[in-house]
Amino acid sequence: MRSRIVFNTWKLAGLMKVLKLKNLSSISKKR
Repeated sequence: MRSRIVFNTWKLAGLMKVLKLKNLSSISKKR
């Protein structure tokens, strides 16, 4: 059960990282 929570948090962290990278790339492209 605990491992599942850790996995979910890791998954969310990965998604946030990807979104941040996408946003940064889009902003740099606009400039």
